[in-house]
Amino acid sequence: MTRRYCCSTSNGLDPDGIRWLRTFLTDFAGRGGTVFVSSHVISELSMFADDLIVIGGGRLLAAESVASILERGESRVVVETHQPDELVRLLAEQHIVAEATGDRLLVHGTTKAAVSQIAYDHHVRVVEITEITTSLEDRLLDMTKASAEFAAA
Repeated sequence: MTRRYCCSTSNGLDPDGIRWLRTFLTDFAGRGGTVFVSSHVISELSMFADDLIVIGGGRLLAAESVASILERGESRVVVETHQPDELVRLLAEQHIVAEATGDRLLVHGTTKAAVSQIAYDHHVRVVEITEITTSLEDRLLDMTKASAEFAAA
């Protein structure tokens, strides 16, 4: 028999109370319970939710795992190198789009590991490399923007 538990939100709790609630709900689910949380605090949801149900304008927009929602977001890699033109050329040979501004490259549609490997294989020195992914908040705002009654400017 599956136990069910409903919790609306952690609004109004202090940081210790929020951590306690998050741990309690995660432990409860780990013991076979089902937890339903309704919240607008997306950063909090991303810390313990496995699956999300997204509703906008009275319609079901998504019912899937947090991981699959995040996979649909765009990933970009920012690279700092003293050989930007060389790295842009090498990436283009692999059909990877990169835009150079000075010693920084913005690379679309690939991963940090792939860019790093190409640079390493061709002896291009990388000073810094960072992968930027779309946050869960950005993904959910994008999903619900068409049904939002009020939107930020």
